This record gives sequence, structure tokens and C-alpha cells, in this order.
Amino acid sequence: MANPAAYLIHEDQKRTAETLKDVLGDGSFYTLEYLSDYRLGDVLSSGASNGDELKSVLSKLLIADRLPAPSFGAGCSAFIAKNREGHVIVGRNYDFTHELSSMLVRTCPEGGYKSMGMIDLGFLDIGPGQLSDGKTDLSPLMMMPYMTLDGINERGFFIAVLQLRGVETHQDTGKTKIMTTTAIRAVLDRAATVGEAEEIFRSYDMHTAREKNDYHFFVADRSGASAVFEYYNNEFNVIRTDCVTNFMMSPGARKRGGGKERFRIIDSVLRYRSGSLEKDEAIDTLRLVSQPYPPKGKSNTLWSAVYDLTDGTLELATGRRYGEPMSFRL
Repeated sequence: MANPAAYLIHEDQKRTAETLKDVLGDGSFYTLEYLSDYRLGDVLSSGASNGDELKSVLSKLLIADRLPAPSFGAGCSAFIAKNREGHVIVGRNYDFTHELSSMLVRTCPEGGYKSMGMIDLGFLDIGPGQLSDGKTDLSPLMMMPYMTLDGINERGFFIAVLQLRGVETHQDTGKTKIMTTTAIRAVLDRAATVGEAEEIFRSYDMHTAREKNDYHFFVADRSGASAVFEYYNNEFNVIRTDCVTNFMMSPGARKRGGGKERFRIIDSVLRYRSGSLEKDEAIDTLRLVSQPYPPKGKSNTLWSAVYDLTDGTLELATGRRYGEPMSFRL
């Protein structure tokens, strides 16, 4: 039985909801083709700086005040490499405490770049199977472009967010406020290179969306450039690196945070192979630093993704099912 979508207000929104697909048939992973206007310009100009404010803005713009307030967070590991054909690839593990309930969303905004990216539905309190249970309302699908945690666009630009411990970021320089996942959407739609993404980030005041947590971003592009965007003492920093986990990398931050052993493993692999990995080797590296389903309160790897920035493809394993990868193309 099809799920209801009672609060959608435009026909193209209803067509978007109709593209929802339960890929594995167990409600753990969905895909969505976003066919409607998600009003990025209006969302950015609103200055929404936390989950409640974003919910209010999206509700008014998209589905008449019927959206749940999201929360945000992300563990993780990421790295960049090249294969023998010269393709630039990025590996990304997304680790968090939720049950496996994820989505791949594709967008094709008018005047912006096509993209695809991954979403943890747990941040919307959507558990496994709910989107295909015949009763859960699908109207919150309209906010999915703003829930993306890692993704690639048609110009070969990649971004992922990773969680940090400690004091959250709240910049106050007089620029328009922006929050974590809205920034991800902005650069996926508008940036072709690491440099262009940096310009976009610098043009806003960042506010992290979750109390007592901070975040940094791993960015890469088709040229092979990569960096971490990070905020330390509310100052924006760009750190040139080919891998990242969950500790701060800014000068003076003293590597505050976790994931140092995962970082050492990835860094050793990249150094040993001189930065050259095939896609199956990238998956094997992600497997090395993946996190098994843990005791309560500890992160586990919800997905492992290898994005090819050269040809716009994605190899994806959900729930550490490395023997059953899925392939997607922009």
C-alpha cells in the first residue's frame, strides 16, 4: 500500500514522492528523485542557523508547516585517491548511532548543478521501513535536499560533514547565518571546485546545528584538490589534507577529538600506495576503519561510499554489506 503524502502543496512535489523506491525491500535504504523546487535562494537568505529555524523556514516554503525539526550529527572517515586510469575517487564512511535507515537523493535544480547525496533518515526520526509502511506521511520528503551529509555534483565536486567534540561554532561577523547541512546544499548546487566552495563558506556566518558538537567538512574536486574546512574559535580555516576523521586539524587545536587510529590507518594506506587506489581497494580501506554494530551509544558504520569525481558514479555498501555493493550514476 502506498504511503500518504497529505501535506504536499504542488503537483511536482507529488511526483517527487512517487519516485521513492525501497531499493533492498527491507526499508533500510531508499532512493528519491527530487523533481520540485526546494527554494535554495530563499532558504539561504533566511539565515536559519539551527534545526528549529530550518524547520520553520522549510515548512513555510514547502509544505505548510508540517515538517519535523531535524537534528544533526555525523562521525566518519574520508579520503581522496586516484586510480590507474587517473580517475579521482573519494572514500567515505558514515558512522553514527542510529539504526540503518538511509536514502540517496538526486537533485537537478534550475540554474544549479545536478547532484546526488546520502541522508541518514534517523535525524528525522524515520526508522527502518517507515517510508514504505503504508501509513507514515511522506510530506517530509520535501526537506531531503537539506539533509544531505555527503554527496557529489555533476562538476565533480564532493563534500562530506564529520562530527567533532567540543564547543559549537557560532560566528558573528554580520554576514547572513547558515547552518551545517544548508551549507552542504549550497555548495553542491553552486560550487565546481574546492576554491569556489571556500568562497561560499566564507560568505556566511556558520552556526552548528547541534548543542555541544562541532563539525568540519571534507571537500574535493575533479582536479584532485582536497581540503578540510574547519572552524576553530569561530575562525574559518582551510587545511590541505587527503584524509580526515573526527579530530580538529586547525593550528592550535591540538587534534582535539576522536578517530586518530582510523586516521593513522587511512594515512598509512595512502602513503604506502602513493595515493593510488582502485575502487575495490578504496572499499577495502573503508572496511578496515568501519565500525561494527556497537553497544548502545557508540557509532556504527551505516554506509561506505566510493564516489568517482571523474565519471560521476557511486559505489555504495550499506550496513557493512561489502559483498553486496550498489552502483549509482548522476
